[in-house]
Amino acid sequence: MTSQVHLDDDNILSVLTYAVIHLGVEHVVVVGHTNCGGVAACLAGASQPSSPPSSSLERWLNPLTNIARSLKSPSSHELVEASVRQQVQNVLESDVIKMAWSADPAERGQAKLLGVHGWVYEIESGHVKDLGVSAYGR
Repeated sequence: MTSQVHLDDDNILSVLTYAVIHLGVEHVVVVGHTNCGGVAACLAGASQPSSPPSSSLERWLNPLTNIARSLKSPSSHELVEASVRQQVQNVLESDVIKMAWSADPAERGQAKLLGVHGWVYEIESGHVKDLGVSAYGR
């Protein structure tokens, strides 16, 4: 499953900050995969009446469950792709990426050209599908 990019999650933001600002990583790739148990759980949860998440797992998956509800009966593959697209958008909205794309070299750290990409790994075929949602900045 695509890792959910929550903009208040210090774990993912610290990794992103270190990679982009300190190591100069030039490509951030958000990858989801087919045959995902998390996606299956969200599809099942989307068919149930909406209620506040009561566990850490439900809180983690809630954004994906909401995407499933908004798509009106998506297939598993459609939900994986929608999730990757959303996570790419979340990465692009992070302060880390905004800072890396800043005109101020002191804020950019080691980052040079920086691309954010969205892919889906298709377990059945072993292929990677580029969703065509890449964004680039300096």
